[in-house]
Amino acid sequence: ITLRGDTNTFGYRMSLTAAGKLQWTVGNGPNLPLTTVTHSATLNAGQWHHVAATFDAITYLIGTMQVCVDGVCESQGTNYGMIGYEIDSRFTAGAAQDGSSGLVGAIDALWVCNNPYPAAAVKVHYDNTRLNPVIQSMSATSGSPRGGLQVTLEGSGFDASSQALFVHLEGHGYGFSLVPASATPTAISFVTPEVSIVTFGD
Repeated sequence: ITLRGDTNTFGYRMSLTAAGKLQWTVGNGPNLPLTTVTHSATLNAGQWHHVAATFDAITYLIGTMQVCVDGVCESQGTNYGMIGYEIDSRFTAGAAQDGSSGLVGAIDALWVCNNPYPAAAVKVHYDNTRLNPVIQSMSATSGSPRGGLQVTLEGSGFDASSQALFVHLEGHGYGFSLVPASATPTAISFVTPEVSIVTFGD
C-alpha cells in the first residue's frame, strides 16, 4: 500500500498479503532482520477500511510497531528497527519501489505523520472518519418557504447516534445550524426556522 526505501531490507512498508491481511514491516539494513507485524483481521474486497501503522523508537536500535485495522490495533516489539536509517527519499503509495505490484483498489486519504499515534488516538481518528454520508434526495412538506418546512434528507451513512449531528442552512444574508428532529442512518428530518420578511425579501 505504501513504502519508503530502495530495497526490501531498508526503510518500511505497509502491504497486503494474498489472504487480505495487513502487514507492517520495518527493516534496518542488509545485515539486520526485517520485523513484520501481520494484523489478524481480513480486509474484504469491495469494502472501505481504515488502516494505520506506527513505529515508536524505544532505544537506538529497537522500537514498538503497531498495525491497526478499523480502529483495532495490534502491536509487537522489534528486534532491530530504526526508521530513517540510510534510505532514499522515495515514498511510494499503491505500488512497489519500481512501480510494479500495483494496489487493486482505491485510497481515499493518506496521512503521514512524524509522531507515533497511540492506539486510543487511532481509534478516535477511525471513529471520526468511518462514515461517508451521502444525501440522495430531499423532500419538504407543510410550512412555507419563509420557515416551518418539514424537511427530510434521505441517503446513507448518517451518524444517527452522534450528539454532534446538525444541519447547517445558509441563504442570502442568514445562516442556521439546526439539531435534527429525528435521525436514522438513512434519513434526517428537521423543521426550517422562521425567517423575517425583511431577510426573506433580501
